[in-house]
Amino acid sequence: MSKDSARSVMYANEIAEIRKMAKITVRSELALEQVTLRLETIQEFGDVAALMGPVAGVVHQIKSQISGVMPEVSYELGEISESLNGMVMEVGEATGQGFDMEASGAEATKIMGEANTIAEQRMREKFPDLPIPTTATLERPIEPTFPK
Repeated sequence: MSKDSARSVMYANEIAEIRKMAKITVRSELALEQVTLRLETIQEFGDVAALMGPVAGVVHQIKSQISGVMPEVSYELGEISESLNGMVMEVGEATGQGFDMEASGAEATKIMGEANTIAEQRMREKFPDLPIPTTATLERPIEPTFPK
C-alpha cells in the first residue's frame, strides 16, 4: 500500500510539472496570436510606433517565461524582440513620434493578462483537477520500498 502512495506522489509531481509547462506554452501561444492580430491591424505607418512598443514588451515577457521550457524558442524570440525594438526606434525617428514607455507597459500587461486568463481556462478544460489529499493520507507514513 505504501508503494502505491509513493508512486502516486511521484505521479502527482509529474502532473504538476506537465501542467506548468503546458500553461506556459499555451499562454505564450495566445499572447503571440494577440501580437500577430495587433500587427495585422496596423492601418497607418504612424500607428506603428504606438503599437509596436507593447508588442515588443509582450515578446520580451514571453521570451523570459519560456526560456526554461523551450530555450530555442526563447532565443528566437530574443532576436524578434531586438528587431521590434529597433523598428520602434526607427519608425519613431522617421515619423517624429515619441514612444510612451508607460502606456506601452500597460498595454503589454493587458495583453499578457488576457493570454493568462484564456490559458488558465484552457488548462482547466484539458487537465482534470487533482484530488485533494485527506488528512488520513497525509498522516500515514510512507515506507520506502526497495527492489528485491
